[in-house]
Amino acid sequence: MRNARLLSGNSAGSGGTLGTLASARKAALSISELLLDCTMLMVSMVPARVMRKRKVVARKAVTTRKAAAAAPVSRTGMLIRRPVEDVFNAFIDPDVTSKFWFTKSNGRLEPGRQVQWDWEMYNHSIPVTVKTVEPNAHIVIEWSGYETRTTVDWTFKTLEDGSTFVSITESGFAGTGDEVRKHVASSTEGFSLVLAGLKAFLEHNIRLNLVADRFPKGIEE
Repeated sequence: MRNARLLSGNSAGSGGTLGTLASARKAALSISELLLDCTMLMVSMVPARVMRKRKVVARKAVTTRKAAAAAPVSRTGMLIRRPVEDVFNAFIDPDVTSKFWFTKSNGRLEPGRQVQWDWEMYNHSIPVTVKTVEPNAHIVIEWSGYETRTTVDWTFKTLEDGSTFVSITESGFAGTGDEVRKHVASSTEGFSLVLAGLKAFLEHNIRLNLVADRFPKGIEE
């Protein structure tokens, strides 16, 4: 009888142990499945984050390109009936430029050089940094003509009859919308006067003094 109870007790104990092991195994499997689900979720989320980041970068790039394309730029141009060498040199050599634009400069335009242009009638000077000089083709400078530094770009194109078309653009204006529009209008007017003075001087050897006469004493705007 005693042995029967012992056997019975051992059987019960074995059953309890087996039950405990089964519960532990089930719990372990549940944890493994949960970890697997989390891992799969993380793996699936990584590409999504990458794609979202790429989309954000792409949108910023598009916005930057649109802003650059929409940035106000002043543009003007003029046909000069002279060889391109003469027209190009008129902007490189201050001895010539001073006949139709500024009144004094401390040097020719050369890549990497900084020069100063003076308008003595207005008691005004501007430092100019020369960025590009491609003979008879292209000139780029930076200067502080307005509140911030802007870039001025000249291109020279030879036409079939030997004359030259000069294009001038200025970009990089900053400020409020009204301020930028004012700067663009002023730049366009100013370079139009410069080109008109250049044309008269090179084609007819006439100094029109357009820049000096634009703001005579006693007239304020």
